[in-house]
Amino acid sequence: MIFNLLFLTFSLLSFYLGSPPVMAQDMNSENYILQGGNFNIAGGNKSSSGYRLIDLVGQTSAQVFSSKGYLIQSGFNNRAAGSSLIFSISPLGVNFPGLVPNLPQTRDLLITVKSGNFPGFAVYLAEDKQLSSETNAVIPDTVCNAAKDAPCNKDSAGLWNLSDSYGFGYQLEGKKIPEDFKKPGFFRPFASLNKNELASLIMETAEQNSEQNARMILKINVSRTQPVGIYSNNLNFTALPGI
Repeated sequence: MIFNLLFLTFSLLSFYLGSPPVMAQDMNSENYILQGGNFNIAGGNKSSSGYRLIDLVGQTSAQVFSSKGYLIQSGFNNRAAGSSLIFSISPLGVNFPGLVPNLPQTRDLLITVKSGNFPGFAVYLAEDKQLSSETNAVIPDTVCNAAKDAPCNKDSAGLWNLSDSYGFGYQLEGKKIPEDFKKPGFFRPFASLNKNELASLIMETAEQNSEQNARMILKINVSRTQPVGIYSNNLNFTALPGI
C-alpha cells in the first residue's frame, strides 16, 4: 500500500490575537539562571548642544554581579544592544510524498545561527501538535526502539532503527547540539505545545561572534494500519541571544 500522505510546514514566528493560553519557558542553562524582582520604569538617551545623558530610572543597584557561570552588568549600557542575532532555516517546508509502510523516509533541514556580539545563543524547538489529518487521524511522535530499548523522549534521544517502530522524530548533527544526539541513529520526538510541554533545547553556545550550523534529519515511519490522508503540523523554533 502506498500513501500520498504527508505535508509539513514550519513556523518560525507565531502571532496570536485575542486571549491565547499563557505559557512560560524556563530561562536558564548551564551558563545562567534569570531571577528578577525589579523593573526599570524609564530609561534612554537624552542630549542637546551642551550635554548627553544616558539614564535608567528605577534601578536599585548599578554594578557588576558575578558568580560561577554568569555575569550581570546591572545598570550599565549593554554592549550587545547594537548587535544582531541571525537565525535561518532551509528549507522552510518539507514534503514526504508516497510513504510506504515499514519503509522510513528522511528529510534534512539546515539551521544556521550567528551570535554577533552576543555571548552565544540558545535555540529551542517544539511542534504545535502531532502530525494530524483533516479527519483527526494522528501519526504519533516516535518513542524510538521502545519495544527493545529504553524509549526516547523530548529531552533524551534513543536508538531508532527498527522498521516496525513507527512515528515522527528528528536527529541532529553539529558541534553545539545536545550530547545525546552524538550517537549514530539516535532520535528524539518533538516537544508538543498542545500537550503543554516546554520546548526542547537543540543548540547552545556561550561563544561570542560564533557562527554555527546544525543538520536536522526529520524521520517518519508509518504502519500498514495508518489511515490514508494529508497530515501536517508546524515546528516552532525559538532563538535566544546569550546574556
